[in-house]
Amino acid sequence: MTTSDNTSQQLAEDLAKSLQSTTTLVQTLLTEIRNNAGTLGTLEAKLQALNESVSSLSAIVRDGNGKGSVITRLALTEKDLKDLEDTVKDLSDNVIRLYNKIESKLDAKAVELHERISKVKGIVVEKEEEEKSETQYNREKTLNVLKLTAQVLPGLIALGVVIAKYFFGVE
Repeated sequence: MTTSDNTSQQLAEDLAKSLQSTTTLVQTLLTEIRNNAGTLGTLEAKLQALNESVSSLSAIVRDGNGKGSVITRLALTEKDLKDLEDTVKDLSDNVIRLYNKIESKLDAKAVELHERISKVKGIVVEKEEEEKSETQYNREKTLNVLKLTAQVLPGLIALGVVIAKYFFGVE
């Protein structure tokens, strides 16, 4: 055998090994494709079921489920919420205005009450001073009467003794 025959035979053997390896790979690939075909069928069935569920859900959201469209109901709920927020804000503003009015009126009443209390205090102090003055005057008058009595009483007693001696003849 010649080298060229050896080389040809070597090439033929390599080609046969490669073909066998390729055949094995193709068979493995074919087996994988068959296995994936089943999985792909299952996936296709699940995708179809999901598509039907999404279509049903879309119909419920768009058309409603006997109660009107979910989108319409959501829009109405959003409007009601906005109206409620506006009402709460108005109510809050009104409460603040009312509080400020009450506070200013209370301040005015407090000032008026303070003025009245001051007047009453002034009147009470004035009355107390009048009473003190009158009491002081009465005390001074009584004291003066007592002083006068103390000055006159010894003379009156002496006069009484003299008159008694005169009438009774006692010396």
